[in-house]
Amino acid sequence: MRIGLHALGIGAGAQPEVIRAVASAAEAVGFARLWVGEHVVMVDRSGSRYPYNEAEEIPVPADADWLDPFVCLSFAAAMTSSIELATGILLLPEHHPVVVAKRAASLDLVSGGRFTLGVGVGWSREEFEALGVPFAQRGARTAEYVAALRELWRHDPASFQGEFVSFDSVRVNPKPVRDGHLPVIVGGNSEPALARVARVADGWYGFNLRDLAEVERCLGSLGGHCHAPWPWSIASPDSWGSSSAPAWASSWWSTLPRRTRTPRQSGCGSWGRGGWGPESPRSEAHPAAREFVTT
Repeated sequence: MRIGLHALGIGAGAQPEVIRAVASAAEAVGFARLWVGEHVVMVDRSGSRYPYNEAEEIPVPADADWLDPFVCLSFAAAMTSSIELATGILLLPEHHPVVVAKRAASLDLVSGGRFTLGVGVGWSREEFEALGVPFAQRGARTAEYVAALRELWRHDPASFQGEFVSFDSVRVNPKPVRDGHLPVIVGGNSEPALARVARVADGWYGFNLRDLAEVERCLGSLGGHCHAPWPWSIASPDSWGSSSAPAWASSWWSTLPRRTRTPRQSGCGSWGRGGWGPESPRSEAHPAAREFVTT
């Protein structure tokens, strides 16, 4: 079972000495991956609903330091040599995809091919308004931006014509280390988000799922969207002694195996992630998970 570490770059975790110590220690003890999230803008009073807890409020103070994830992960890459790196997640519709393609491929190069780009559509209307980006159609914008990223990574020169972004015969270098391929994980727990994963992603990033029943719902939905059953069994909540995840539970990421891919479901990949922490023995880890992530 792979174990990942989430939430570097926020609050006290934004200090260089903390990043250096945590990244080095995580690699030394065998963590698989460092995950760094993003918010460009926070507000003191938000009218937007935070979808990942019952309070519907993000549990991070508005005045907390929150590093740019590419900067944070680049610093962590320089402190390490083997631990993998990922954005969990980058709010893709807030950024121009040509710039993201350059930054993501640059990080992949300097880290020796260790980077995975996790993206999501965002939930804060105030954040989008501050950046001058329409909040509406952010899901469609995200899907189109993923397609544009792949064109830029695979072709030189690259051309793309879309509703939200277009470019013609441009060269964006460097390319990702793995033959022009950089894994893109798409986040979200809702049905539209899961359908988006099946259409465009290499993997799924599910965040702060309440219990194993919700995990089962999401995995089953992903299988349905990819027109194939989920290939791993789902443990009964009874095997945990409770239907609820522990209070420290973080998040899951997972996808369908590559054998289920068709030309129309090219986003069904072969990754897996979970989010139970130290109170649960690894032998009872959810069998669908490939990597658990704790904070």
